[in-house]
Amino acid sequence: MYLTSVKNKLITHMNYSGLDRELVKEIQDALIRKEKPADFEALLQKVEREVEGKLAKSGQ
Repeated sequence: MYLTSVKNKLITHMNYSGLDRELVKEIQDALIRKEKPADFEALLQKVEREVEGKLAKSGQ
C-alpha cells in the first residue's frame, strides 16, 4: 500500500507541479521499469526537493 502512495505522489507531481521535461521522463521511466520501493522513495525525495526549490524561487 505504501508503494502505491509513493507512486501516486510521483504521478501527481508529474502532472501538476510544472516539472522539467527531463524529470518528468525520469518519473515515467521509473514507473515503467523500476520495482524496488527504495528507488521510488529516492525519486520522490528528488522531485519534492525540486518542487520546494521552485516554490522558494517564486517567493511563495
